[in-house]
Amino acid sequence: GDSRAVLCRNGKPVPLSTDHKPDRPDELDRIQEAGGRVIYWDGPRVLGVLAMSRAIGDNYLKPYVSSEPEVTVTERTEEDEFMILASDGLWDVVTNEAACAMVQMCLNRKNRRRGDQNPSQGTKSEEEGKEEVGGV
Repeated sequence: GDSRAVLCRNGKPVPLSTDHKPDRPDELDRIQEAGGRVIYWDGPRVLGVLAMSRAIGDNYLKPYVSSEPEVTVTERTEEDEFMILASDGLWDVVTNEAACAMVQMCLNRKNRRRGDQNPSQGTKSEEEGKEEVGGV
């Protein structure tokens, strides 16, 4: 559909999904083979209506719009920091790189306020906190 998942790994974006736009060559072929058309009306749209080539619902477009997902498997690593899942409201105006950089900046700022704790390390135990504060 119109959503995208991007993993930020060691400061770099790793796309976890592909956009389902009607003008993507393989999607365009599939739509046309089903007897549909992509009409450019404020961007490419299936029959001039829907700006995505895969979706759930839209019964009257069902012959041309697939509800079958594309599935990918990505191995997690220690370098994985966070994942951004957003719709085209974000991705139409922000690159994967810019989105990762913005979230990274916000997390770094938040962590500085908490005392430079790495978010992947979790919170300090109660005993560790007592040692720091009370000098036990």
